[in-house]
Amino acid sequence: MSELFDSYESALSGKKRRGSLSISGAGKANGGYYQEIKISGAGKVEGDVESERVSVAGSAVFSGNVVAVEAKLAGAVKVLGSLKAKRVSSAGALKVMGCLEAEEALLTGGISIGCLTFTFARIEGGIRILGKTEGEHLVLNLSDESKVGEVSVKKLEVKTAEKYSVVKLLKLLSGGDVPVLEASKIDAEEVTIYNVTVKAPVRARRIILRGKARIEGEVQGEVIQEK
Repeated sequence: MSELFDSYESALSGKKRRGSLSISGAGKANGGYYQEIKISGAGKVEGDVESERVSVAGSAVFSGNVVAVEAKLAGAVKVLGSLKAKRVSSAGALKVMGCLEAEEALLTGGISIGCLTFTFARIEGGIRILGKTEGEHLVLNLSDESKVGEVSVKKLEVKTAEKYSVVKLLKLLSGGDVPVLEASKIDAEEVTIYNVTVKAPVRARRIILRGKARIEGEVQGEVIQEK
């Protein structure tokens, strides 16, 4: 996938662009090719956009597809189409109606995505992925019940979020319920689950269960139980 994004990055840098798009406060703009897109406050962009860099601090709605080399998002961001970037980072609420494709995706907060393709992805918070999730290495740090479709990766790590709330952490330590990940199917080479209940059929060469981890579903592969 990295070769694909490298070739795309070269093609994007050679396109004729309008310059930079900046929305400060509240405003609207049309889509197109831009060197950089910056939204600070509340902005809406109509139509498809392509840019080397997209940055949001506040809230933003993109009515079409977003394509970029780098997307840095903070706040509440909604993409009604697909989001494609070499690097995507998001903190807050991110909703992508279509697919999110990235070489590296670092997502924190409330995440809702149509489907996900990546080389490396780390997602922390509450997660909803309707379609297929596929890539190399996926890390899910769950703070709440999450639901995904089919997962097909080489390495999968599922664990309790590092920023787990104090109330939930005390409940977990006192023997309470752990976060739950529900999936239609998980297929990987190696799966590590730590203090999470996975409700899905799981097939992997090696499956490591740590702490209060458990799987509710058919299991195929070597299972290793650790403390």
